[in-house]
Amino acid sequence: MTVASLRVSLAVACTSLWMSACQHAPSSNPAQSNATASQSTAQSAQAVPSAPATPAPTPPAPEPAPAEPAPAVAESAPPSSVPAPATPEPAAPVPAAPEPAAPNPAETVARFDGYRDLRFGMSAAEVKKAWGSGLKRDPKSSDSCFYLDPGAGWSKVGLSFMIENGKFVRYDVGNKTDTAPGGGKVGMSTREIQKLYAGRIKLVNRPYLDGAYNLRIEDAAGGKGVLLFETDLKGTVTGWRVGLVPPVDYMEGCS
Repeated sequence: MTVASLRVSLAVACTSLWMSACQHAPSSNPAQSNATASQSTAQSAQAVPSAPATPAPTPPAPEPAPAEPAPAVAESAPPSSVPAPATPEPAAPVPAAPEPAAPNPAETVARFDGYRDLRFGMSAAEVKKAWGSGLKRDPKSSDSCFYLDPGAGWSKVGLSFMIENGKFVRYDVGNKTDTAPGGGKVGMSTREIQKLYAGRIKLVNRPYLDGAYNLRIEDAAGGKGVLLFETDLKGTVTGWRVGLVPPVDYMEGCS
């Protein structure tokens, strides 16, 4: 083949290729291109799911208001020139009431030296005057020794004053009202008497009553008077007397 023939063949081939390419190329019509593009966009929109809506942003919480500053502590005030009131002192405790003590001979009507205003050694007239009125004497008694009984007599009152040789020397008590000097009384037991007059009692056998005793007690102050309690077989005080020696020891009184 000649060169001229080769050129002709190439030219023909190129022409055929160009025509084939033009036939398959997309149309250059703008309207058609736009329609094709819109259709493609719609298909794409249908194929791709829509994205979820984005929630609205939550507004930030308001910041707390700053706390008010604490009030400043006031400075201590200077001490007042007025003195503070004095603290009252606690009241003194009230002392407990003392227990009642045994009767004091000086505070009772019966004493080692007499009874009430009567004193041993007084005359019968002085005794009557000091007593006031109402003392009676048994008219059958002797002048050397007799009793003066107040009021209704011994059986009712249980109290008598012995007068010997014109002088007051002893008194006898048989009632439960009077209290002997030192606290003894009719009706007490021998043990109670021993407790009241501890260390001072002398036991004396009671005549005509075997097993019974008289409790003889001398004046602790050194006086001449003597106290004597009479007891029965049970050891109970039935009577007592105070007097000078020897009249206080007369077991039968003026008899």
